[in-house]
Amino acid sequence: YRDSFTQDALAVGAGVEANCPVSNLCALAPFQTGSHQVDIGDTSITYRYVGDGVAADSAKVSTFYFGNLTGLDVANLVLTTDIFGLDLSRVTLDTDSVTVDMSRLALQPGSAFFRLGLETDTGNNVPEPGSMALVGLALAGLAAAKRRRA
Repeated sequence: YRDSFTQDALAVGAGVEANCPVSNLCALAPFQTGSHQVDIGDTSITYRYVGDGVAADSAKVSTFYFGNLTGLDVANLVLTTDIFGLDLSRVTLDTDSVTVDMSRLALQPGSAFFRLGLETDTGNNVPEPGSMALVGLALAGLAAAKRRRA
């Protein structure tokens, strides 16, 4: 993950990748109050805020861009959040990036979070075993019917 404003890069691994107010990413205006965490997992991205709240302000930079999600081939998102006004209309999906627009959204006092479940498209359309059994049974039935006629 690379921040497009400070050009800071994060190594993605086990645990929380960015923890404000410790990271250089925290220099941006929305991150100057409270505690912010970004955790990027194998199939999810989680943002968590704890603090006295952040007022809605259209002048502050408040867009998350998660890029270079190579190898995932993201096909669909599942958004779970308790941030009022944050819904999928504010999330832009590409095959290797996700953008979350939080402009003019307030973070309530206490805690707030969003979690993006990243559903991937592996391109493997492997039939389930039950379907294969039905196909096999149908072929066996056709073979038996053909044998009867002969």
